[in-house]
Amino acid sequence: MISNPLSERNRSGMARIEAVLARRPDVEHIRFEPGRDLKEVLAGLAARECGLLVLNSGDGLVHGILGALMLGRAFETPPPLALLPRGMTNMTAADVGLGGRGPSTLARLLAIADAGEIERYLVQRRVLKVDYDPERPGERGMFFGAAGIYDGIHLCTGSIHTRGLTGSWASTATILTALGRALLRGGQNTGIGGDDIGIGIDGGPSRSGPRTLVLATTLDRLVVGTRPFWNTDKAPIRFTSIDHPPHGVIGHAWQILFGGKSRDLPDPPFHSQGAERIELRLDRPFTIDGEFFRAPRGVPVVITAEERVRYVKLRR
Repeated sequence: MISNPLSERNRSGMARIEAVLARRPDVEHIRFEPGRDLKEVLAGLAARECGLLVLNSGDGLVHGILGALMLGRAFETPPPLALLPRGMTNMTAADVGLGGRGPSTLARLLAIADAGEIERYLVQRRVLKVDYDPERPGERGMFFGAAGIYDGIHLCTGSIHTRGLTGSWASTATILTALGRALLRGGQNTGIGGDDIGIGIDGGPSRSGPRTLVLATTLDRLVVGTRPFWNTDKAPIRFTSIDHPPHGVIGHAWQILFGGKSRDLPDPPFHSQGAERIELRLDRPFTIDGEFFRAPRGVPVVITAEERVRYVKLRR
């Protein structure tokens, strides 16, 4: 198990997790420290034939581990990942996590592993590869967001978290705040989105225009159970863009967030589809699993998803 002691819920609750591990000397526990080379950590675990990797953390460490797994290639086949969600948002764990975050959840996972039943709980997801800088290797992650997604994260961390809300409560408050602004001020005056972004899908022509939000993911569900993607068929990447201003977003909000696979939504401004390759041209920063990045001027952001990872998914 790799723990991030600085994750939101580990700062005050790490002792309860460590109490479970104290009874399990067979479980190797690594406390991650900033600046530590994750590829070296994984190489050491691979040499010791690690068969299950538990991440006691938030989205940041999960993001780092995905990159280290795919770039370092210490494992011929990556071990299953079990996500104990103890960060601020836990986007990935909302879909493929352990269903709980306390010591009882960890104890349950270890009991399943002892019984040799982990295979029963495995689900597979593609991993996004985001190429945005010819001088750097592609970033890996499970969720990409730009325009209003980037602005929404700043809204959440700047206005919502400072009021004591975290996790799904903070995500819900952020969504409601954005919709409230659209209702009271109009969609063009929310302070969210409006970036001019060119979008090309699967080799098609790039179409530019102002966007309220752009997202791409390989997850089935996002925070608070939202599914803001539709018409995705069997393509590996779920891609959604909303033009700016988002006319009709209030009336269609429930269907955008929680509708089924096929939705009766006007296109434009609401567009969603499955994709193999997405090419974006944008000037502002974007996010991958809550971490921020920016492409050099004139360099496109290319998103693909050929690699796969297995997760241990438990239900409460």
